[in-house]
Parts: sequence; C-alpha cells; structure tokens
Amino acid sequence: RIPTRAHNSAQFIHYTSRLSTEVHSFAPLIKLSNKLIDPKMKLRISSSVLASTLLSLASRSDGAAFVGTDGRGVGYARPTTSLRFTEWEDAGTDSSSSTRPVDPSKSIQSYLTAPEPAVSKSNLDGTVLVSGFANDRDRPDQRIFDLLNDEEGSSFSFDRIVAFVDDVKFAKKRLISRTARYSGLLNKLDFEEGVGVLPTVEQLAGVKHWVAHAGSDLSLVSQIGELVKMAPDVENVSVLLTGVAGEDAYQSEEAVKALSDAGKTFTVVALGDETDDVAEGTHPYAVAEFGTKVGKLPEGSTFSRDEGLRLVAECLGLECASNRALAFAEVRDVNATETKLIVGLREAGYEWSQELEHMIDGGIEKYDAACKDYEKEHVTDGEADWMARADEKLKKAMKEEEEAQKRREAEWLEKREVAMEAERIQMEEGHAEWA
Repeated sequence: RIPTRAHNSAQFIHYTSRLSTEVHSFAPLIKLSNKLIDPKMKLRISSSVLASTLLSLASRSDGAAFVGTDGRGVGYARPTTSLRFTEWEDAGTDSSSSTRPVDPSKSIQSYLTAPEPAVSKSNLDGTVLVSGFANDRDRPDQRIFDLLNDEEGSSFSFDRIVAFVDDVKFAKKRLISRTARYSGLLNKLDFEEGVGVLPTVEQLAGVKHWVAHAGSDLSLVSQIGELVKMAPDVENVSVLLTGVAGEDAYQSEEAVKALSDAGKTFTVVALGDETDDVAEGTHPYAVAEFGTKVGKLPEGSTFSRDEGLRLVAECLGLECASNRALAFAEVRDVNATETKLIVGLREAGYEWSQELEHMIDGGIEKYDAACKDYEKEHVTDGEADWMARADEKLKKAMKEEEEAQKRREAEWLEKREVAMEAERIQMEEGHAEWA
C-alpha cells in the first residue's frame, strides 16, 4: 500500500520499506522478476532491491498501480488499497482476464460460494414432543428445548413444546428457569408424564414432530418406528443415538429399516460417547451413513454433548436430512479434509444449518472432485514434466544420501574395529609384561 504522489517523501520512504518486507509473499513477482533479470544469471536479489526496482517502474505511471479512486477519478490512498501487478505489466488491461483459477486445495475460500439459506422442511410448526431428556438428575437438559424454541436462528415455529418425562415435578424444577422465562420457552412448554421411556400412541395424539433420545439402545429405534406408524398425527421424527461406537453395522441397519418402514419423515443422528468436557464447535466432524461399514463409529470415540443436541435439532428441520441415518465422528487431525472444509465454511460465514447442509449433501466428495478437476484441467504437460523431474531429482538425492550414510556407517565401524583391535593388542602386551 503506497501513498499518492501528493504525499511527502518521508511517507513514501516509510511505505516503501513496508513493501520491501512484504513483497516476497506476492507470487506475481516471480513472473515480473523474470523480465527484469537475465535467466542465465544465477543471482540472489533481496526483497528491498526488488521493491526499489518495482517502485521505479511504477513512478513512470505516476504510481497509478498503487492509487485508489473515490468514484470521481481522484486518486487517494485508502487503507484497503492493494498492489495490482497486472496493471503495471500491461496498463489498461483488465486484471481479471489474466487471473488464473486458484487451486481449491491451496485456497478453500476460492472454492466456496457465498452462503445461502439452508433448505428447511415446510411443516415446522404445531406441536413437538421431546422424550428421553430432563430425567437425569445430574444435568438439566434444557439445551434441547432452547434450540427448539429458537425461532430467530432457525426455521422452527412450534406452538407447543411437550417434555415427555417420568417425573413432571422434577422436570419442572429443571426446565422452569429464568432463561426459559426470558426466551419465551415457558409460553410454549408443556409436560407429559409416562411410565416408560417412550410415549404411548394416545400420548402422541396431536404431536406433529418428535425428538427422541434413545441412548445406545438400538431396539428403541425400532419401537419408535412402530409407534409413529400407528400415530397418524406424527409427520417428522429425529432420533439421537449416543454411545453406539463399535455397533454392528447389520444391527444398525435393521434398526434404521424399521423406522423407515413407518412411512414418516425421519432422521437418525448417531454419535459416540457424550462428553461435557468438549464445548460445541470445538472440533470438526466427519459425516457418514449410519448402518454401513463406512458409518461404523470407531471404538472409544466421543462427541460433545451440546453439539450432539444441536445436530439432532438441526436435522429435525433440514430437508437434506430427511430419511437419513447419519453417523457423526469428531476429527482431531488438523490436516484432514474435513478440518480444512469445516474451518473454511465457518471462516466464510456459514451458519450452523448452512454448514450442516453442506456437509450432509456430500461436501467432502464435492470438494475432492473439485481439487481433482482443477489438477486435471490446469496442470499443464510442462508443469507435470517439471513435477516428475523434481520428484525424480528428490528420489535420487534421497538415494544418494542413504548410500552416503551407509558408507559413513561402514567407515565408522571399520575405524571402531581397528581401534578395538589395537586396544586388544595393547592389553595382551600389558598382560604378557605383567606375567
């Protein structure tokens, strides 16, 4: 960023020194330096020398490459003014026409599009019943109710949120709080008491949506399928399974099949062991089809409890999650594709529903395909030959180094044996002299 010629020379020198420290990070300098330097000369040019050369060229155009405009053709130096090398090399040429597509594997933001609203289901109103929560005396479980009550950050517009619990008096103590009062949850919250972990068909009368926590019991998924099949009012079900790491793929598939045979819209979210030690959004995640070999969660895998609640609530409303059984696993590898993509989505401003929709809709597969397409279309034969030569050169150097290392080890061993032999002879002579 350089001031216009209207600024004094002291400022110009100051900005020139700043450019000299940052100019090495601009890839187009390679192309420009090839024009300034004889390729036969093997010279090392510092960034300050190169910057001075570039500035001298820019002065011929009155520094036009560094100057912004205020819409009236008047040059001024603004904080966001950027150095545009293409305007130097060919004044009057549109820089965008000579810009080469960016490799998505190097810059994920070049691959991502602007976030658009996630596609939600059209019937997210009426009554939603929540079962399997607010029964544990060690935690309040209010988080899931807050998520379902959030009309500003989601597409939910429920009239009633019914908590199906085994002890209404205890559940009220847990859920009726200051937060519930201020958020408007108390205006919708209702309670239904039952003797089992699942409601009866009669208790599902008037219920349009159902969020169920089945724990690690796959048989409950089948029972939920049987119940919603007999409950005509239920249209949409979202089931949370936790602690199902290592479960047999066949048994998981059978449980999901029983739910799908009910003929209602459903989503199953399968996780490892729940943990309160990891906050929501701490780690990226991988998504796979639950009930398949690929979707089998590894033994001992864990998942954030709050994030699991977020997932089961979001999947209740997302169209892309309809009639899907999804296994989510935390990804701790910072170099994994899931990490790169999810971090990129969050940096690009994607909200939870948008991020989840992108990942469920084959985000990893599409990104990998984009990287392969770029490599196929934009890696020229010359670049491929250069890469092959560089790879061959590297292999040769590694082989030579390995052989040199072996020679050094052999020489060391030989010297060591000679030294040991000399020491042995000296000891024998000493023993003989002593004797």
